Amino acid sequence: MEKGKSRRVFLSFLGLGNPEIGYRESSYIDKDKNKISKNVKYVQNAVVEIEENNFDEKYIFCTEEVLKKRFNELEKEKNYKYKSIEIVKGKDEEEIWAIFQKIYDVLEENDEVTFDVTHSYRFLPMLGLLLLQHAKFLKNIKVKKLCYGAFEMKYMAKDDNDNEIEVSPIMDFTSFSKLQDWSLSGYSFVKTGMAEHFSALAKKEFKSKSKDVDMDKLNFGNVSKKLEDIALDIYTNRGINIVEGKKIKNIRKEMEKMKKDLYPPFTLVIDKIEKDIHNFKIKNVNNVFYAVEWCIEKKLFQQGITMLQEGLITFLLDKVNIDYTNKNKRKEFSNFIGLENIKEYSGDIKKMQNIVKKLNERKIDFQKLKSLYGNIKNIRNDINHGGFNLKDNKENGEPRSKIDSLTFRNTLEKNFKKIKEIVFDAE
Repeated sequence: MEKGKSRRVFLSFLGLGNPEIGYRESSYIDKDKNKISKNVKYVQNAVVEIEENNFDEKYIFCTEEVLKKRFNELEKEKNYKYKSIEIVKGKDEEEIWAIFQKIYDVLEENDEVTFDVTHSYRFLPMLGLLLLQHAKFLKNIKVKKLCYGAFEMKYMAKDDNDNEIEVSPIMDFTSFSKLQDWSLSGYSFVKTGMAEHFSALAKKEFKSKSKDVDMDKLNFGNVSKKLEDIALDIYTNRGINIVEGKKIKNIRKEMEKMKKDLYPPFTLVIDKIEKDIHNFKIKNVNNVFYAVEWCIEKKLFQQGITMLQEGLITFLLDKVNIDYTNKNKRKEFSNFIGLENIKEYSGDIKKMQNIVKKLNERKIDFQKLKSLYGNIKNIRNDINHGGFNLKDNKENGEPRSKIDSLTFRNTLEKNFKKIKEIVFDAE
């Protein structure tokens, strides 16, 4: 096989069927491909025929008894060659995991897998789904198709010659595997703020209720890109973007479009993500505090500390109608609010006192916020210097950081809670 190329792999379990006569014959139809495999006993051969035997390896997992009684007949039916892998019956947990390992061991890095679970014994479909998810992570496999030949669900369909024949459908359950990917991506975003998983999903095949797959994939791509942009704005403390909230507004519209064409389990993942960003509003200074809350939930303490300090400056300037995007005005006010003793302020003290007066008139407790700002300022300096501001800070002759890691989280959470109470009471 060409080096660097992914193998196309077919996996299936082979059962005994009726102990005397084996499996009954049927014609199997793949509705998506509009192809029929006629008069076969073994659904494995139907799947391989419909897929035009486009596989580099075909593995059949079966017990010793099935290998002796059915495997040769399977190969002779359509003259396809399979590799047989003998497995135990799975009578206890140890044997179940032995089956798991046997299947896992045949897979290689980057394999593209078609998995037929028609003759899976009881627990095997569930084990198969678990195994595929496991192998996606450890071997970077891609699930091309997860299918099941529904022998009993017969109906009439037209063949290539326009004749009506009785067929059994090959059902496509690949979306079950995709839902696992969606759930993992949603979990990753809600817990860590990382949207890369969704971006990766958007580049893969996308199947929805709609016929317009290209439009669905475009909507999904738009949502994943905006999610990534929003997360990066918070990761990199893009305060103005966060206050403006345009990306939040746009992504909500895209999510609504997308949800219309998703199956219900997939919409629940989108709903969970929507809930994670629902507080953010358009052109709202309080978005900076929602961003801080978001950082705390996802344990982004450095970003949260920086955003809380800068957000407080933004909030206070906005309340007295001063342009919070003006660098000089921000610096002037932060120099003032950061002093323990305001009498030491070297700038225009009357100007600052006038700001304080206006804030107090609006029932905003400036003195308390000033004190809380000081608490945040101290830990921000340490965390943003990477703990290397070690002046006169030694223990047993060895340099050490002034503040331990746990203190950053506790100080952020404690001070944010107090700031939040004052800020939202002022609305």
